[in-house]
Amino acid sequence: MAILRFFCILVYSCLILFTGAAYAQEAAHQEYKVKAVFLYNFLNFIDRPAAAPSEKQHEATVCILGEDPFGEHIDAIKGNKVGGKTINVKRLKNIEEIKSCSAVFISDSEEDNLEKILQYSRKNSVLTVSDMDGFVKNGGIIQFLTKDKKIRFRINIGAAESAGLKISSKLIRVSYTGGEK
Repeated sequence: MAILRFFCILVYSCLILFTGAAYAQEAAHQEYKVKAVFLYNFLNFIDRPAAAPSEKQHEATVCILGEDPFGEHIDAIKGNKVGGKTINVKRLKNIEEIKSCSAVFISDSEEDNLEKILQYSRKNSVLTVSDMDGFVKNGGIIQFLTKDKKIRFRINIGAAESAGLKISSKLIRVSYTGGEK
């Protein structure tokens, strides 16, 4: 009888554990689905210099540098249009590939290389986006935040200007201006 009781408790505990893990996995899944849409929409509100290395007449490339938290969600924006340009998605293997990007999402896995990545991005007029803590404080342009269970973003206007990017006042108005993170 004790073995049966132990087995029932074990099965019940596993169900609770796996249900919680599945819920957390689904929440992360939805989070990056929303962030992919944000990335796409950011391109509608950013003006890049015509002389930018990646500025192609008919294409805007959204890149992921480091571990890809988006999975297939980022691929869903591929082929959509923004400002008359077709969106392309590219996963980068090294920093030098950034020059082919209109925007780059910098994964947490690249935190040790952040300063070098931001310098290279700035030099090539690339919009930098991440959800790393302190990203805009360290010179990134747009940082995703989660506040009140909602995905928001903060903008570093000075960093955008240093990269030669002009951010629409419409995007600035809807950005988060609350406390630091």
